[in-house]
Amino acid sequence: MKIAVWSSWINSVVSGEVNIGIEVIKHLKSEGHEILVLSQMKSPSKGFLPEEIPCVFLSQKKYPLFSFETLKANYRFRKEIKKFNPDVILYIGVFWFFILRWFLFGLKNKAKTIVWEHGNFHFLVGKRHFLKIYARKTAAAKADRLVVLTHLDKQFYESNCYCKNTPIVISNFVRDEFLKNISAQKKVTERKKQILFAGRMANVKQVDKLINIWHKINQKRSRERERGMGTAFNR
Repeated sequence: MKIAVWSSWINSVVSGEVNIGIEVIKHLKSEGHEILVLSQMKSPSKGFLPEEIPCVFLSQKKYPLFSFETLKANYRFRKEIKKFNPDVILYIGVFWFFILRWFLFGLKNKAKTIVWEHGNFHFLVGKRHFLKIYARKTAAAKADRLVVLTHLDKQFYESNCYCKNTPIVISNFVRDEFLKNISAQKKVTERKKQILFAGRMANVKQVDKLINIWHKINQKRSRERERGMGTAFNR
């Protein structure tokens, strides 16, 4: 099967969305599918995309959404899709599916579309909130299949959008080498209770909330222990 994969910045090393996307691409390649990766722009860093997987960068520089450079890149996307003639187009993220689908209008290619959303349904970063909401509603209504991260997000889409098909839940995963490194550290794996955070230290990740959550868990456990001791004493 021929699969075209769209990612806005495929060789960025700071994006969890990109890292997950690359692992999906590698798996699809290992299953024998013919892959073409299409990326919005080139990053200064190489990232993790294997060299044997062809990748077309639609632009060599960063550009704003509403610009002539965007139009040129999007028309090149149409040209590459027409030439590759895929059976499936996998969009990593709903926002660019909302935009790029219009540039494929009129093509004879009838590729199935899969949109893999890596954001929380209600969490909107930066400006253009209206566009992001509309993009999510468009993906639910127009894509042949929508993939979300959690069952709660699936419920949000089904409750707030018309869904062409029932969304599928595929949670984020980690690479095998990461698990091997963790298991090799006995001091970590032998601990009975652990909280693991996988992600970059940025405000958008709200890592500080983990401290508050753990504090509340400790308070609850302390109250439960006190009640248990009181019951034992009364007996």
